[in-house]
Amino acid sequence: MNESETLVDEILTDLGIEHRKLPELGEPTPDFEIWVESLTSYWEVKEFVENPYEKKVLEGHHEIYSTNSDRIADRVKSASIQFKGYGATDKPCVVVLCDKRDFAVRDLLLIQNVQSAMMGAAEFMKQKDGQVVEVSRRPGLFTNRKEYISAIAVAFLATKELVVLHNPNAAHSLLASPLVSKFKHQYQARSTDVGLSWEKV
Repeated sequence: MNESETLVDEILTDLGIEHRKLPELGEPTPDFEIWVESLTSYWEVKEFVENPYEKKVLEGHHEIYSTNSDRIADRVKSASIQFKGYGATDKPCVVVLCDKRDFAVRDLLLIQNVQSAMMGAAEFMKQKDGQVVEVSRRPGLFTNRKEYISAIAVAFLATKELVVLHNPNAAHSLLASPLVSKFKHQYQARSTDVGLSWEKV
């Protein structure tokens, strides 16, 4: 297991969640099979490490270079291959993202950028009464596809915690599952009068 997979393994163990690391036999395979009561789900862990450009930034001793991770979509698409290849799309599937890059080139808005990748980036307008409302939203990864991915979880090494962002269009939602009570930080997207809002579960 790499460091990110080991972190997820430790988090699940600490929470008392039954799981096993699936063996990699050359075919696409998710990293973990997880079960709580009668619910089985599959989790794929993807980590971010410095790319060549970011390594150059580090060599130049810049103070902080905050990057919007365009690689979020690539990691989710890569995880999709693991789920589909294993035939796991009839169960809840979770993508876990772990940012292992040096702080100087880390995505400082990773959660917000994951949310935008999931449901699309929005444009806003300030009305005369001062209220800010959403006026348009580009399609995201989960707007009308990848319904088999139930959530994206972001893993934090420093706190050994997962922040779970539920896919509102998931075919197999984890919101009503016994797994929900295990995690302190969970959010779901809801439509409101002023646009899409991510609210704590």
